[in-house]
Amino acid sequence: MKIAILTPAALLAASIALPATATDFDYSSLIGAWTVEGVAVPDDGVQALIEDDPQYMGDVIEFGPDMIEWTAGTDTRPIDPSIDNCPSGPSLAPHAEMPDETPIENGFDIMCDNEEWGTIVPVDDQGIQLHWYDNGVLTLTRE
Repeated sequence: MKIAILTPAALLAASIALPATATDFDYSSLIGAWTVEGVAVPDDGVQALIEDDPQYMGDVIEFGPDMIEWTAGTDTRPIDPSIDNCPSGPSLAPHAEMPDETPIENGFDIMCDNEEWGTIVPVDDQGIQLHWYDNGVLTLTRE
């Protein structure tokens, strides 16, 4: 059996490769307001969104201890509280891979009571990616 000995430089590189938030991430890490700074879309499949879609750019999501609420929509996409918000019971669970879906590496499913609301991937202390409707990936920055 071989034992790997990491040099200080290798240890530093390993710590940079995985954001600290990914290892210590829980729902409380999300508490606060987040602004949509970008929208990415996959290259394959039918897509209702475009890159940096104006429907979402500038939207604001408030993650609270007991709810998730879109607090600012856009002119082209007003907020629909019945489908956009999570009025109670938000929590995180490890991302559950579903058949016929692309796995989301390092993802956490946001549960609203017992239903999936979206999937979050931590980027760093100030940024997350929200896998949202129509396979859009919203880049969110903490306000």
